[in-house]
Amino acid sequence: MDEGVLSWLLDSDPAIRWQVLRDLRDAPAAEWEAERARIAVEGWGASLLSHRDASGRWTPKLYGEKWISTTYALLELRQYGLPGDVVRDSCALFLSDDVWRKDMCIAGFALTLLRWASLPHDEVLDFVLAGQLADGGWNCESDRHSSFHTTINVLEGMPSGDAAARAREFLLVHKLYRSHRTGKVVKPEFLRPVFPPRWRYDVLRALDHFWSVGELQDERLEDALTVLRSKPWNVTAPHPGKVWFELEPRGAPSRWNTLRALRVLRARNARSC
Repeated sequence: MDEGVLSWLLDSDPAIRWQVLRDLRDAPAAEWEAERARIAVEGWGASLLSHRDASGRWTPKLYGEKWISTTYALLELRQYGLPGDVVRDSCALFLSDDVWRKDMCIAGFALTLLRWASLPHDEVLDFVLAGQLADGGWNCESDRHSSFHTTINVLEGMPSGDAAARAREFLLVHKLYRSHRTGKVVKPEFLRPVFPPRWRYDVLRALDHFWSVGELQDERLEDALTVLRSKPWNVTAPHPGKVWFELEPRGAPSRWNTLRALRVLRARNARSC
């Protein structure tokens, strides 16, 4: 792997550095864990935590204004790699607020955050399992074909098992971004990776999920991997909405996209050897 690229990635925030050390450098656990611990006290993690009030909230409503609400702040901190116990009180708000019953995407977020913080989550899990559609995915409208967006939002929080395997199969049948009927690209924005992804789906987010569960061997991923190899990993325009701060300058090479792409490709290549 190009040492110049690795040095550039390491010249960054702790949220990126610890993942580079673990996923691209194979550093000893003590080294990357020490770097990970810095997320709460410096850089992006500390900045985002500074907006949390004494009640554990970023905004009065648990889920609401995009992208500064408590839900999206927590999701972003999880993507940084902050240990969930740091914000367990904030995640526990989902135990007393059933906003997740109103929308399957929010249910997916609640499941993700409760499991991240090692909190009870059986009620939310039962809710999403009951809402899984025949094709293996999820949609906020249960009478329709599964949504890529809703499916990834739920899948990222699912424990391993048959339901998660069926959801990944839904994505694989579509080669992560194509119509299973016509083979055409479902939506052009699926090919534009954005970090943080918020509630939206893209192929890099999907590939990063397959990487996280060690399921990169399926040949139906090759189409999406070819797309990944052909793309410049730049910062693309963020999804419209309020933010507490911008992570990377727009139009410049993206460390977030580069990190995620490189670890996916590295793991895929290792499986091919």
